[in-house]
Amino acid sequence: MDNEPEIWNGSHRDVHPTPPGYSEVAHLFVTEGAALKTWDPNAILFGPVTCCWNFLWSAGSSSDGRSTYAGIDYVPWWLNHVYWLDQIHGARTLDVFDIHAYVSPNVSTTSYTNSQLHAAAGSVYRTYWDPTYYNSGYDADWITTTEPTRGITFLIPRLKALVNAIYPGTPLSFTEWESFLVPQSEWDFATALSDADAFGLMGPEGLSFSTRWGGPSATDSTTNEPHPNYQAFKLYTSYDGAKHGFGALSVLDQSNANPDLFTSYAALDATGSTMTIMVLNKDPGNATNVAFDVTGCSPSRFTAYTLVSTNPGSITMSASTAWSATQSFAANSITLLVVSGSQPSKPASEWYLNPDDLMIPASGTGILNPRIISGTANVTLNSAVFDASQGAAACSGSLTLTNSTITPTMPATITVNPGSTPGFCHYTVTGNDGTSTQTEGGWIVVGKPAATLAVSGGNNQSGTAGTALSQPLSAELSSIPSGFTATGAEVLYTTSGGMLSNGTTSGTSVIATTNSSGSASVTLTLPSTKGTVTVTAQDQFALGGTSITFTEAAN
Repeated sequence: MDNEPEIWNGSHRDVHPTPPGYSEVAHLFVTEGAALKTWDPNAILFGPVTCCWNFLWSAGSSSDGRSTYAGIDYVPWWLNHVYWLDQIHGARTLDVFDIHAYVSPNVSTTSYTNSQLHAAAGSVYRTYWDPTYYNSGYDADWITTTEPTRGITFLIPRLKALVNAIYPGTPLSFTEWESFLVPQSEWDFATALSDADAFGLMGPEGLSFSTRWGGPSATDSTTNEPHPNYQAFKLYTSYDGAKHGFGALSVLDQSNANPDLFTSYAALDATGSTMTIMVLNKDPGNATNVAFDVTGCSPSRFTAYTLVSTNPGSITMSASTAWSATQSFAANSITLLVVSGSQPSKPASEWYLNPDDLMIPASGTGILNPRIISGTANVTLNSAVFDASQGAAACSGSLTLTNSTITPTMPATITVNPGSTPGFCHYTVTGNDGTSTQTEGGWIVVGKPAATLAVSGGNNQSGTAGTALSQPLSAELSSIPSGFTATGAEVLYTTSGGMLSNGTTSGTSVIATTNSSGSASVTLTLPSTKGTVTVTAQDQFALGGTSITFTEAAN
């Protein structure tokens, strides 16, 4: 739905000379999205199509931006506002949470030589997944004052955790990404390596859609030089020229190597009899010796498809060879190993954590509902623990198997208490389906503590059926975390009967905005029939997402 709206004042300054604000962009999206869905109910809508890391947090104008809306960052506010409007209207306009995910290294490269830029290309996509990769320049702390560990981008898990908490069931998409790190040539082997790194990590990190900015052709139209990026993409999609590609089911792939110099990714095909392992040796001067541990698989033979910097225009295929657990990979190379073999015990049911990544306020509680996505066997969850992962220390919170059995029709329940320290907490859950044990993992992004939302007026009233209650229903925010303010926060009111009004709009659900005291009020007109009316009020997720209840009577 449009493109990079937060910079319209630059890209479309003739028609939009000032920066668009929070409310303008959100309401345009919902209005135009609803109209498009009317025209084509099957349309899949992507939004907000934000351009850059900093505009995830700092978009908007001085009169319609972060300071206007209680200090809440742009994307959390946008997601929450669109979600609530979709609930009010009874139809989804946002199908896919989409941003543009350009990356930059964690150091200034202004004085870098070309060879240094090539070396830096090996690390840039750590910003997508690494919980320890501090980016002091491009992702500076000043961009947001409220996100946890904000100098560490941790882009995919962070954004998945955010959208799963605010608008559940919405997949994450990057419809533009590229590093632009080597300005002399976008299509060189360094960017081919970083492209292959990005393609590989998007699967295990759970990105749903991906579009690279600029698709390489096989050769340069002017110089006729080969584009290794084209061959790197081909390794994932048609390594043998017959449209056989990387496996569809991502499997755990970990190494003790420096990710700036070496990464690898693995997957299975649908039958479980072929494993594909993508091996990236980013070291420009040294071959890498690798010892493979393929627990859970019995490999028999493999064929290697290799792209190397000394021959960047073509993929070299090896002969089929008996599997070897130790192999060597050339400097500056991308190698796909196509491994045939068997699984000693193939899972009878595959299950998913639902969701795997989730944001929870500090000292708050979250719920995971693991569910079966294929197969018919029940799964018994055996353990759920916080653990150290990818350089991040284990958190001190707890995970409780509230309901440890997953059936084909009923999910399990895991209650998550991540503790009081903002940051990133990795966890692992194991389950057995009677045939095999499966391990799943994810991240809990721990935010600031929740604000307090309390009833400040209008509770326990009674009135004549069909009339408006004499006193407004008021909710008040307090104990507001640092970085936020009382003014301009939104509260969603929903009634079980009658009609609500915020003074501008009316309905069974309306959004009210807090004043300088943190108070937001609505008027309830009772239903025409006698009985009890329950009204809930909920604040935005950025402030904790707390809910309170009013109970009124129609006489």
